[in-house]
Amino acid sequence: MSDSPGGEVGGLFDLVEQIRAIRPAATKPLWAVANENALSAAYAVASAADRLYVTRTGEVGSIGVVAVHVDETGADAKAGLAWTFVFAGERKVDANAHQPLTERARAAIQADVDQLYGEFCALVAANRGLRIDAVRGTDAAIYRGELAVRAGLADRVGTLDLAIAGMVTELDRTASTTRTIVHPTSKRNQSMATNETEQIQSVTDQPILAPQPAPHAPPSDHAPDPLTPPASTSEVVADPAAESRTADRLRAEFADIATIAAQAHRLGVTVDAADAMRKGISADVLRGSVLDALATRAEATSIVAAAPTTPAAGDSPIVRRAKERAAVGRS
Repeated sequence: MSDSPGGEVGGLFDLVEQIRAIRPAATKPLWAVANENALSAAYAVASAADRLYVTRTGEVGSIGVVAVHVDETGADAKAGLAWTFVFAGERKVDANAHQPLTERARAAIQADVDQLYGEFCALVAANRGLRIDAVRGTDAAIYRGELAVRAGLADRVGTLDLAIAGMVTELDRTASTTRTIVHPTSKRNQSMATNETEQIQSVTDQPILAPQPAPHAPPSDHAPDPLTPPASTSEVVADPAAESRTADRLRAEFADIATIAAQAHRLGVTVDAADAMRKGISADVLRGSVLDALATRAEATSIVAAAPTTPAAGDSPIVRRAKERAAVGRS
């Protein structure tokens, strides 16, 4: 989260390069929120994130460099002060505050500013996937809310709460696509296990169909003769392993949908879990619709996600922080 008008250039480029270097090896997404300002040096840091949010009234940009020289000769004269410099090195006292700025000193400062500006623009262009001339074309202007997104300086308009909710959903979706179901009693070979993993990983892309009960045969007074062959040799033999996999998959998806419905209800968003299951709406799509509803109200106050918890560990720090923010908002 950033609420900064910027800062000094010292150490800035090294910091951004370090963030950019560790980002590929990170196990979690790196997002930034301009809440309310991420300007100049602060924007350079925010631009290194995978995703950048800006609030509706938030500001980003001011991609420029400024150097200041203060001429204190007038104040010195009023104070009755006269400065004398004894120095070695022709340019040692260039641009000091107690003498007017010389043309040589001004040119040297301008050259330094121009070089830093070029590096700043190149850094933002690389981080945001923009052309350098497009970044220079902003002329260090400040962009607010939706205008920042249109300029390519931000990705989405949203509050900090909405960004946290989106991140938790993203983490949950990533975890669900790599989840595998293990059957301890199964004796399948490696290729069968691989096929099952692929099926589970693609579950969120498949429509959900509720399992139908098997039809019951009418009661009979006579037990079937074990020596009598089946009526047709073309009958399909059920695959118990495949049925078990399907049932496990459906149970996991239905549990996710039920959890989302319960959490959405606490946020004031009505979700008909039974209808979603009946229509084959996946958990990911359902989460997205709830987040969209919160976004339109501009008051995403909690998290709609099946966040991984355990009795020992409890909520993750991100989930816990979001719940605390929501509690403060309701009080």
